[in-house]
Amino acid sequence: TKERGHARLLELYRGSFGALRPIPFIHNHVVELDGDRATGFCSIELRMVENGEAVTAAGHYDDVFQREDGVWKFAHRRLVFYHRVPLSRGWA
Repeated sequence: TKERGHARLLELYRGSFGALRPIPFIHNHVVELDGDRATGFCSIELRMVENGEAVTAAGHYDDVFQREDGVWKFAHRRLVFYHRVPLSRGWA
C-alpha cells in the first residue's frame, strides 16, 4: 500500500499500532548520499503488549530521502517485518 502525507501516515501508524503502545528501538542506520537524494536502511525492534501478553517484533526499514529547500524528508519508507510473536513463544 502506498500512503502519502504526514496526516495519513500518522493515521496509518495509530491504526496499526496505537492500542499496542509499541516501544520501538531503531538502530544500525546506513545512509548513502547522492546530491539531494539519499537511500538508506535501519533495523527496528518493537516491544509491545497485546491482550495482556508481551510481544516482540523485528525487521528493517528501506528508506529514500529527498532534500527540499535544505531540509531532508522521507520520499519513501517501506517496513519489512521478520517476525512478530508473543515473547513467551519466541521468534525461533
